[in-house]
Amino acid sequence: MSFMMFCILFFSGIVVCSVAAPVEETALEYNYNVKNKRSNEESPVSHLEKKLNETQEEITKLDEMMILYFEYVFRTIYRLTGPRFFSKWKSSSIPYMDHIDEFSAWDGQQMRQYIIATSSHWQSVSIYQNTGEGLRHSQTVMIPWATSTKNIKINDTVYIAVACHGSQGTEKIGARLYNWTFDEDIEGTLTQVQTFNETNEITFGKTAGEFFITLTKLNYYFSQTAPVASKVYKWYPKHHQFNFFQSLETVCGIKPNFFDIKGNLFLSITCGYNSSSSIVNSFIYRLNGSRFEIFQAIPLPNSIEIRDLYHAYVKPSHFLVAASVNGPLVVYRLSDFTGHFEVFQTILTSHVMALDIFSIRGEYFMAISSWDYKPSIAADPHAKVAVYKFSGSTYNLFQVIKTFNIPYSVKVFVDVFSNSSMMGIPQALTIDLYKWKDRSNK
Repeated sequence: MSFMMFCILFFSGIVVCSVAAPVEETALEYNYNVKNKRSNEESPVSHLEKKLNETQEEITKLDEMMILYFEYVFRTIYRLTGPRFFSKWKSSSIPYMDHIDEFSAWDGQQMRQYIIATSSHWQSVSIYQNTGEGLRHSQTVMIPWATSTKNIKINDTVYIAVACHGSQGTEKIGARLYNWTFDEDIEGTLTQVQTFNETNEITFGKTAGEFFITLTKLNYYFSQTAPVASKVYKWYPKHHQFNFFQSLETVCGIKPNFFDIKGNLFLSITCGYNSSSSIVNSFIYRLNGSRFEIFQAIPLPNSIEIRDLYHAYVKPSHFLVAASVNGPLVVYRLSDFTGHFEVFQTILTSHVMALDIFSIRGEYFMAISSWDYKPSIAADPHAKVAVYKFSGSTYNLFQVIKTFNIPYSVKVFVDVFSNSSMMGIPQALTIDLYKWKDRSNK
């Protein structure tokens, strides 16, 4: 190899090396930067997990917002349409009343509403008008041993029957029938139109244009084991009075009640202890053509004495509520299978004095006045009115109204002014009125 060729090859190698070196350094730097950037970035799985966590947090926040929204909607709907409890409206100074009832009558210009207050202490029946602001006295009639009333409207005339317990000397005080009419000054007046011999309890019933009245009679002077007739009277328009219709043999008949089931008129009569302290059944009668016939005997579970047997219609079922002095409240339901009333529910309570069945805006209730006596606290008998609501399967406690004295009566009716339900409870010195609060009368 010549010297010249050697020099050419030597310098060519230097040039090649000097050009190649920067290219290799740039490639190495690029590879390093790419690797470093990838190490700082998340993997696809980690990125997806992060997004999922963020989405879950958003869902949780939305759930919390929805809960708050539904709670707000519920509170708003409940405030606007939901039921509220009975709250005290007025206390009228009307002392020593045992029983209250209610009726409405047209005076030729407007509908008037009245409260009937019966007092065995004063031996009187008093009529008070509901003015929308309270009760205003209209009339008082002195009736010995008056204890309770029932009323019915026949051809636009209101008839009021007064039950009496007791006697004057050897003369027994019988029940009396009054009508309520308006004079020229549009003032209502009670006028006696008929008397009866029976002395215990009284009630009205109607079906297909026919009107009945039933009276029970206690045997004060003879053994209670002997049957004592409860009597049924029927309204005769021609005579404008009730005429005798039928006798029903009962032992210590206490309280009668009429009720209608699918156009059939039924009559329940509760019976109590006889003189030998044994228990007798209460009976349900059904009007069959020209007379009432026994439909079913109601047994007395746990040897209780039934004070009242009250019909309740809770669509589509029919119930009977048996109230007793010394035992629980027993609810019977008419069985579609047997066609008779069978025990449906037992409600633990004691010393039931009265009850009333009513409905408010398609919901079904019953009000029970009672008291619990404990010798250790005799001054506080734990008197109350308990309101039960039908839930669809059972009656459940809905509200308790504590009272200062034992309430011997409770009546729920519709106030003609506010069109809301009102409850009347007689006390020792007052008649207390409670109004049902809803969106129409906040």
